Amino acid sequence: MKTKILVCSTSGIDYIPHSENIESIPVILKFKEEEQYLDYVDITSEAFYNRMRMDKNCSVTPSFQNYSKILDVVNKMREDKYERIIFLLPSQVFSDLYVSITIAMSENDDIPYSIYKSNTVGFPLAYMAIEADRLYTEGASLEEVNNRLDDLHRVNELFFFNPSCAENSFFFSKKFKTGVISTIENGELVVKGKESKNALEELVKYFVSQTSNIEVIPFILYTAKNSKYISIIEKNLEMMDKKYKKIKTYPLDPAVGIVSGVNSICLGYVLK
Repeated sequence: MKTKILVCSTSGIDYIPHSENIESIPVILKFKEEEQYLDYVDITSEAFYNRMRMDKNCSVTPSFQNYSKILDVVNKMREDKYERIIFLLPSQVFSDLYVSITIAMSENDDIPYSIYKSNTVGFPLAYMAIEADRLYTEGASLEEVNNRLDDLHRVNELFFFNPSCAENSFFFSKKFKTGVISTIENGELVVKGKESKNALEELVKYFVSQTSNIEVIPFILYTAKNSKYISIIEKNLEMMDKKYKKIKTYPLDPAVGIVSGVNSICLGYVLK
């Protein structure tokens, strides 16, 4: 059965190689000047964060596609001869598409579909889409795919480091390792403890302790590609264990950065 995987752009799937069976549902980024852009389609992650850093008074609100836009996507998939749709939803805090999808699919009862609530964002969500597509292409059943998604749902974590100093000046500051660590728990961003002078080292140590005995794919999600924090984290990880030598790096989606901080960097893992 030819299956289409639809996943929210908060997954960052647009920045990761994927098959044509996977399609992104873009978040709408609304600026206070009544501008609005479709995530990745009209504005890239790099352009978004550059603007947010340059204009300190800039504010932006994410909004989500209504059911008519979902209908358009479904009709296009029907033309492309897809026989089934799988919707992979992120944490509701970052994107609320459930109602729009439910209404849209109530008008398309000729196409079987399922909704999987991942309760996460970023690379773990993108990897779920990639794995679901791989399994369906290999002929797996819906139950087998859901079992794999459940495993990925249970074994993944995101740790955000939000520095106390500006990204473009941290190199000259003695406080560049000072900041706050937060993570996603039950779909919400939760701050872990108070601001710490050694937050970056504490983050790396905790990450290694959590992943030392399991096979995972580690990754870094960045708001600035030239961020010095990327090389610092990579170096510290490799010093602690050589298995982290080749770590994947991807942009942090704007809708996630709005919540986690426009200068934040994320270290995480997903079950291999």
